[in-house]
Amino acid sequence: MKSETFEQAVERVYAFHTKRAPGIYIGVAMVQYAIEALGDENREKLNAVCETSTCLPDCLQVLVGCTVGVRYLKLREEIGRYAFSLFNRNTGDGVRVFIDLDRIDPGKTPELYRFFYRTRHVPDNRSREESAKKVVEEFSRVGRNVLGLQRVQLLKYGKEDILPAKRCPKCRESFLARSETQETCDVCSGDSAYYTLKP
Repeated sequence: MKSETFEQAVERVYAFHTKRAPGIYIGVAMVQYAIEALGDENREKLNAVCETSTCLPDCLQVLVGCTVGVRYLKLREEIGRYAFSLFNRNTGDGVRVFIDLDRIDPGKTPELYRFFYRTRHVPDNRSREESAKKVVEEFSRVGRNVLGLQRVQLLKYGKEDILPAKRCPKCRESFLARSETQETCDVCSGDSAYYTLKP
């Protein structure tokens, strides 16, 4: 991993993310905290599980090199917490970094508090940008003091087996079957439909 300042790391992730979102600034601090906590001997062959699909995955992809495409980054967005686990892919030993809401004082860091409770008043782009600057400013004052860190052992780690491909009899496309008995893709079966065809 390259030696760079915090601000350089933030700028690198902003460029990838394409927006100057406050979640990126906070996420970079979280990732750097996790990497430090793992220590030098555990920095190789890292995997990650991210509990949100917002901002944090981009921090992990850019700073750690874990990507969804090679399956070293798993998104568990159904959990919905601003947290992730970073771990050795061979042993499952790692750390989990999260936002400790009990450490965010609404009197001292009101915008940061509203950010994590999603109660910011941002009716337009200008007010959203102003709020984002305040969130970053307040976080930069408290930094890691509002982060929690836990030592964890992942229940499932390493690359999963590659699923067998089948051809769906309805759409006639190739899909990855989760079981021997699955014959129809999840979209055609209605389990994962996310679009309808236009006439």
